[in-house]
Amino acid sequence: MRVSCRLSDTKADGNPVRIEWSGPGKDGKDMLRSGNGTYASFTYTFAREDKFTFKAVTDRGVWPDSVGATRTLYP
Repeated sequence: MRVSCRLSDTKADGNPVRIEWSGPGKDGKDMLRSGNGTYASFTYTFAREDKFTFKAVTDRGVWPDSVGATRTLYP
C-alpha cells in the first residue's frame, strides 16, 4: 500500500503545521516549518493494505494546537 499526502501552510502566522498519521504497523508525525504558501509532499509505503488515518495540526506554541478532522482512507 502506498499513500501520498501534500501538506500546505496557508497562513503567515509563524505557526508550523504537521500531519499526524497512522497506517498498518506504523505511525508518525511529519512537520512543515517553512511558512505561508509553502508545501511539502510525503509518501508512506506499507507492506500490507489496511486503513490509513491522518489529521492536520497547527502547532500554536503555548496555546492549544489547532487540530483538523481525522480522516481515514481505505484501500
